[in-house]
Amino acid sequence: AQILNLLIDLQEQYGYGFLFITHNLSVVNHIAARVAVMYLGKFVEVGETDQIFLNPTHPYTQALLKSHSEIDPFDQDVKYVLEGEVPSPIAPPPGCAFNPRCVSDNRTPECEFELPHKIKIEEGHYIWCVNPPTGFDVIEETE
Repeated sequence: AQILNLLIDLQEQYGYGFLFITHNLSVVNHIAARVAVMYLGKFVEVGETDQIFLNPTHPYTQALLKSHSEIDPFDQDVKYVLEGEVPSPIAPPPGCAFNPRCVSDNRTPECEFELPHKIKIEEGHYIWCVNPPTGFDVIEETE
């Protein structure tokens, strides 16, 4: 924790920016101003830390946050487990790479062959998905 606090102090004192790569969601929530969630090397959700943690919109981000557990020796609940096999990063499936594991109500057959589109959720908060959640529009087609 001391190193993380030192990094935060350096950011505040000198205006430094850091690219911090981690799988530890507690660290992300503690140190990051903005978050980029990736799946098989592709962005699936980007936004301010509060936007991502309070309003996760992409199914993968939702699954990550559901599976995250605080350290509590008395918590015996089984955490959320994402079903399915992780596709090969060398030969990802056509279309959305997350499709084989997606549990979204918006999942359709198009997810199997179309690439995800960039969708604006709110200012500074974006997801990449084939089928935008109700009420949101595609702002950028994926090439």
